[in-house]
Amino acid sequence: MRFRSMIIFFLAFPFLLHSSQPTFKNYQNLKDFADGKPAGVCVSNMGKLSLSPRLSKIAATSRPFLWDAISDAQGNIYAASGDGALLLRVSSAGKIDTVFRQSDLEIFALAQNKKGQLFVATSPDAKIYRILPNGSKKLFAQLNEKYVWDLIFSEKNECFAATGDSGVIYKIDVNGKIEKFYRTGDLHARSLAFDNSGNLLVGTSNLGYLYRIDSNGEGYVLCDCSYQEIRQIEVAADGTIYMLAVSRKGTGAPKKRSDSNKQKPSSLADQLQVISFSSSDAGTHSINTAIISVTKDGFAQILWQPPAGEAIYSMNYDKGHLLAGTGEKGKLYRIDCTDANNFSQTVQVAEPQISSIIKLNDKEMVLATSNLLAFYRLKSKPSQKGTFASSAFDARAMSQWGEIQWQKSGTIKAVFFTRSGNTEKPSETWSPWQKVIEAGAGRGKIISPNARFLQWKVNLREKQHNEKNFIQDIRVSYQQKNFPPQITNLQVEPLSERKNSSRKKSSSSLIMDIASLDALESSLSKPITPTPGALISRRNGYFKISWKANDPNQDQLTFEIQIRHERGKSFWLIKKDQKKQSYIWDSRTIPDGKYQIKLIASDLAQNPINTAKKAERVSNWFVVDHTPPQVKNIRVAKDKSQKMQLYFVVTDELSTIREVYISLNAEKWQWVNPRDGVSDAKHETFIVPLAQFSDKIHSLVIKALDERENIGYGRLLIEE
Repeated sequence: MRFRSMIIFFLAFPFLLHSSQPTFKNYQNLKDFADGKPAGVCVSNMGKLSLSPRLSKIAATSRPFLWDAISDAQGNIYAASGDGALLLRVSSAGKIDTVFRQSDLEIFALAQNKKGQLFVATSPDAKIYRILPNGSKKLFAQLNEKYVWDLIFSEKNECFAATGDSGVIYKIDVNGKIEKFYRTGDLHARSLAFDNSGNLLVGTSNLGYLYRIDSNGEGYVLCDCSYQEIRQIEVAADGTIYMLAVSRKGTGAPKKRSDSNKQKPSSLADQLQVISFSSSDAGTHSINTAIISVTKDGFAQILWQPPAGEAIYSMNYDKGHLLAGTGEKGKLYRIDCTDANNFSQTVQVAEPQISSIIKLNDKEMVLATSNLLAFYRLKSKPSQKGTFASSAFDARAMSQWGEIQWQKSGTIKAVFFTRSGNTEKPSETWSPWQKVIEAGAGRGKIISPNARFLQWKVNLREKQHNEKNFIQDIRVSYQQKNFPPQITNLQVEPLSERKNSSRKKSSSSLIMDIASLDALESSLSKPITPTPGALISRRNGYFKISWKANDPNQDQLTFEIQIRHERGKSFWLIKKDQKKQSYIWDSRTIPDGKYQIKLIASDLAQNPINTAKKAERVSNWFVVDHTPPQVKNIRVAKDKSQKMQLYFVVTDELSTIREVYISLNAEKWQWVNPRDGVSDAKHETFIVPLAQFSDKIHSLVIKALDERENIGYGRLLIEE
């Protein structure tokens, strides 16, 4: 495999830990291993890795899915596959033969009587055939129904058929005589089994009832499982009943049966969509499933539910344990019936769904899958070796790898390998697998190159199987490379506040704002909340320095603020160890002029001094102006029309003139515009007609504000 070094710049690194501290990726339960790939390795709910039973593929087909499967005494598997009624025989050597085929039907039920004779039921014509030794078929019974969902034979070789959509159980004797044995209160009798006393157990679909019916045809509801369908029933040696219960998500509570309001599907495909698994379920997680137990004394409970995103497709009881075949990742689980919290992922197949689990004998089972139909032999004896490969995990930044650590029990031998890369999925750009260098019992040094992603695998081996042979508590240590902080924005602007007012600005409101500046200085540290329709007034001399900064490693940042004059070459400190990303600064502590702010961000607080990083950003130039405008050349004179005019000039050294007001005879302030109509320069000339204000003028005061709200005055006293 070719390895190409790569450097990838990541724009964002969410949810990171501190780069200076080692980080540990822990694998302690089944969820942590869920996305890994086992090969001959079993993963327990408590995160134990051990060698699994031997799994080998017998045969594979191009058929989409499976309805039912059974085995005969010779170890052959008979499988009913759709679309179209197709019965396949798979020999122990993997040879596949077609036994029965009819394109316009489906086979939902297979069974063998006590003589080993094979029976198949077709739908929607509800016919039951006996398959003769030469492969031909013979009609055994024709039921007045549409669907036959399950078949089972009693010790007397009586055949019981579960049907729909009337929910009737039929009994057929050895001669083919048909008898209505029991009518359930549901649309479909879906699954059949016998309890240890020979009573017939029936699971229904739509209401999800479990019936117990004696040999005389007297029955009652043993359990309402609160699911829509009981798809399969298993009975343990102690009499406990286990049910595979199914409901479709989003369908709500099932409706009670009513013959006058019974809705029939328009086609067979519609019916399959309602009550049975099909290929359309693949990847949709559209069904809820559970295994429900009912003890001999009638206590019912949900025993086990699959991990999130999975559904149970099949189950089988085996010596105090339940095997549950699931989708959509083709996993087989083994559940302890006495403690359902003690379960393990035993094997995983390539196909997405394990649709049937067929017990051949005490040492062998066959798993039949859907999408596509395939067959696997599962032996009880574990393999002597196996491998588990983790999914690639994301360190969120370029990282240096440390150790991989684990706990070992028994005599099992574990050898770890790792590989690394900078793509989410392993590819040819990743480094090759490299063996971890052992550094003591349960420890190994990772030598894969620094990267963002890492994957590990472990090879397990044992000479003699023992349940105490396993490894657990795997963890990988790594340390992110320290990246410098990022300053994405820096602003310096006069500090402003808003006054609650919905009216247009007037001279009186502006006088109130300016006069209250000194009183507001004591509350400068308080946040300013803008109010809709408010007037803006600046707090004279104060600036708000604000910025946005982040650290790729999510280290805590501290900030240093420096300043320089336009004629200066170096910055000097005005604030250090700032933690918040804003600062209120009193510019009255420095002379007027043009200035620039430098912001320095540092992650030293959470990194060693030799690896800490800094970042800098410089602001645009801004003006500090505390000098008020000057009002000059004030005079009152008559114009050519002999009308009294006020003449004056307002100038400012650094800022533009913003507003000018006059007050005649100590009356209220009046807002006036400059001669050119726009107040937008550092030098403005004013000519104001006085006749409109007063017939006789005794005093005149001019007030001028610059853009920094510095206030300058000019006064004129007119004697009689």
